[in-house]
Amino acid sequence: MTKGTRVLAWVLVAVALSACADSSSTATSAVTDSAGVRIVTNLPGSIEAAEEWSLSTNAVVEIGAGADPDVPLHRVTAVAPLEDGRVAVSANSPARALVLAPDGTLLATLGREGNGPGEFSSVASVVPLGPDSLAVWDDSRRRISVFTGGGDYVREVDLSGLALLTPLAAGSSDQLAAWTYLLPSGSGSLLLFQIGIFGAPEPGIRRVEAPSYRITTAGQELARLGPFPGEEFFDFGPGQGGVVPFPFGADTHGATTDDALVLGTAEAPEIRYHTASGALERIVRWPDEDRTFGGPFVADWTEFVDSWLAPMPPGESEGIRGFLDATPRPERFPAYDDLVAADEGEIWVGAYAGEHTVPYPTRNARVPARRWLVFDTQGALAARVETPEGFLPHAVREGRVWGVYTDELEVESVRAYEIVQP
Repeated sequence: MTKGTRVLAWVLVAVALSACADSSSTATSAVTDSAGVRIVTNLPGSIEAAEEWSLSTNAVVEIGAGADPDVPLHRVTAVAPLEDGRVAVSANSPARALVLAPDGTLLATLGREGNGPGEFSSVASVVPLGPDSLAVWDDSRRRISVFTGGGDYVREVDLSGLALLTPLAAGSSDQLAAWTYLLPSGSGSLLLFQIGIFGAPEPGIRRVEAPSYRITTAGQELARLGPFPGEEFFDFGPGQGGVVPFPFGADTHGATTDDALVLGTAEAPEIRYHTASGALERIVRWPDEDRTFGGPFVADWTEFVDSWLAPMPPGESEGIRGFLDATPRPERFPAYDDLVAADEGEIWVGAYAGEHTVPYPTRNARVPARRWLVFDTQGALAARVETPEGFLPHAVREGRVWGVYTDELEVESVRAYEIVQP
């Protein structure tokens, strides 16, 4: 059977499956079952057939941007809109969390930088706990600090028995480490989400696995999920240069909706839903697009590296360039770059945006304008929408997309845009 015949056969099978699938399917998706796992396949043409949404031309909420010296926003790590219109924001310059009114008024400061109770070394997440409590996650010290919405410190939860050290704190690249985040979950629980990196002392491209945990708000383990593959990195081997980030490598993304963890490794156009106990419940797939390595993403990276090396002494720049050139490149770009959960259970998947944020050489460029695919609660592709240049979504609540906007001068603000549907 030729390749073209195989493709035609698959399309015919998919259409037939779509016709006999349950009522949650549409003409552009097919639903099958494999050993108890529901597989939702969005068929060729589903992206073009999806509704085209847009965002309001101007932000309906804008907080920061240097307008209020009492509310400096720099290195924002999380934006969590609250039910009553307030918004919680965590940042790392300095390390703390803030509760803000929609007009930008500072209502409360949660903690400060330091090593004592209610103080932080590095803040990675802020998560609402009920109507008037907030959990702030310090990934460096591996602990949760709980505050009231008014900023009063309540208690501390030590998760060092579950959470892995960050790569910056690990004793060596042979030690399993991870980027860790706290995610909200249903039934009054939390999810400790871990993206593994390091811990595979063998030369070559590596993607080590790390577990995630569903926990009570007091830190008790409810379920172990995974382990799941983490961030791609490259190991030159002992004495050859060590471990380095892998430009254009795939990363792992996670989002929660009710009790489910939605996980994506970005190796292929698919995401996976795991139940509260960690069981694989559903796989959602959509048509792949041309991800051949090359083009503007590579040209942009090459230009950045050239400008970074230009002021260095020749001997130093040549050594670093040789080091970078020796790092391999993938054959294909990752399938996507972000996952964001909406309050109604939809999942937004952001298109791959190139190497705009890189640890080595350090780069924090503005995220480009890009397309997002919106999947409904059953996994069918419902819409596509483009976010503006400089805007990184963090949450979708009540018809608004909340996130961080970075302008041309690298000044950050928290913004919300209205979603405009046909």
